[in-house]
Amino acid sequence: MKKELIFLVLLLNSIIFINASTTISTCQTINSSYSFDTDRTILLDTDILNDDGSCMTIEESNLIFDCQNNLIQGDNDTSGNAILIIGANTNITIQNCIIEDFNKGIVKAGIQTSNLYYILNNSLNNMKNNFIELRTTGPVHLIDNLIANGVYGVILNAVDNSYISNNFFSNLTNRCLIGYSGFDNNNINNNIFNNCGEAIIINTYHRTANYYQNTFINNTIDLNFNSEYAHSNIFYNNTLNSSKIVGNYINLSFFNTSTTGNIWLDFNGSNPFCFGTPSGVCDNFPSAY
Repeated sequence: MKKELIFLVLLLNSIIFINASTTISTCQTINSSYSFDTDRTILLDTDILNDDGSCMTIEESNLIFDCQNNLIQGDNDTSGNAILIIGANTNITIQNCIIEDFNKGIVKAGIQTSNLYYILNNSLNNMKNNFIELRTTGPVHLIDNLIANGVYGVILNAVDNSYISNNFFSNLTNRCLIGYSGFDNNNINNNIFNNCGEAIIINTYHRTANYYQNTFINNTIDLNFNSEYAHSNIFYNNTLNSSKIVGNYINLSFFNTSTTGNIWLDFNGSNPFCFGTPSGVCDNFPSAY
């Protein structure tokens, strides 16, 4: 009986240790010298206010940084990042953070290959520059984020095989979502783009992406086809304006691109993008307009 009791106590201690998380209250660098608990989860337990530089620097893989809906606030100048990821690190989750008043919000420095990132349920407001900037071949899961009040929203450089879903982009004077230097096999769905200069710019080697169930509201431009190499993209069940689709390469970009079931807010019965379709719904673009 005594041996069984000792075993039970050791087992309970082990379970408690495994489920433990590291709690922090200040800006810091997380690297190989950091003392992790077993689950490699770091919890921010309070607001960080008026930080005058870069706050969190991550130099490790396989971790979760959870702000628990606490605020990381900058000093509203043009320097410093709220969260900076450095090195060839992968399987990093950043979630439940409220980020305000930095130059940039969440940044991955340098282009790396096959890095897995989860950016989940964060609120980013009033960045001077890019709200989220990731340079990796992915995959990236950018889901359930609020990105509002600034200039540039999300910049994805060489990001493939990713999911950009259920995000709300609002009041960004330049571009909401930008894909550079390869943006292949991505799914962009259930996002709202509201009051952007350009909601989505389809840039260099922007191919085989699925755009579905996105809503475009009050943007200067909904889609900008800006590369002759952008092709084989699929647009379906989106709500947007055909008059706000522009680009120097719109003819070439429509090569092997298909659309179905999109709702055109500016449909007038003779919309050139909607041939013989029911009022307000476009079943197919021509292969080249």
